[in-house]
Amino acid sequence: MKIMIMRHGEAEATALSDGQRPLTEEGINEVTQVAELVAEEYVVSKIIASPLLRAQQTASLMATGLNLPAVDTLTELAPEHKPESVLKALANEEAEVLLLVSHMPLVDQLAGWLLEGSRMSPIAFPTATVAVLHTDHLAAGVAELERVFLAPS
Repeated sequence: MKIMIMRHGEAEATALSDGQRPLTEEGINEVTQVAELVAEEYVVSKIIASPLLRAQQTASLMATGLNLPAVDTLTELAPEHKPESVLKALANEEAEVLLLVSHMPLVDQLAGWLLEGSRMSPIAFPTATVAVLHTDHLAAGVAELERVFLAPS
């Protein structure tokens, strides 16, 4: 199984609530470019995103770029959750290549948990970054880092 962990694209600094912060024009461009890069190397089976607007927008742009018809939503991908709750929620997931769209600090913690068994990731996650991990099962410290996609500057 491949798990792609993605931080949403650049978002507006303010909105009526944190959950309603939309992507900026730069964020839209970042995500669109990363979707093109990912599509050149991977066939993504499924996209699951945080319920927050910026993650939903990012996931929708990725779905368009990857020719996927829909995006699923998972509350556990909101930034205040822990990697253990994400893994528990995904325990029965069977997608071969799964793209998770979330936020800091969760993307960092989730990558660290899967790669090293700790919440400190060896990967930097600027906006629109995708880390591709390979694992036989969703557990702490068993994944291997395969690739990292960064938005072109």
